[in-house]
Amino acid sequence: SRSTHKSISSEHKLLLDEVTKWKDKISEIGGREEYQRASQLNTSLFSTSKWVLGVLGRWGWLDGLSSDNPSDIEQQQQQK
Repeated sequence: SRSTHKSISSEHKLLLDEVTKWKDKISEIGGREEYQRASQLNTSLFSTSKWVLGVLGRWGWLDGLSSDNPSDIEQQQQQK
């Protein structure tokens, strides 16, 4: 339908605007190559995956979610 087409067009425009914004930010710091170089340096100094696994372990989620009930999960997080 026509309204669906308009909705997709406006969502597409928002996405393109967001991509352009991030391309400009990356250009400000020296472009994609500089961004990748900085990212590699950061990864060599700080292991994001180890941090994420540590958080998941503290929450008891390494073997999957500890509960199917979202309110139970929120309570567990608040207790820790």
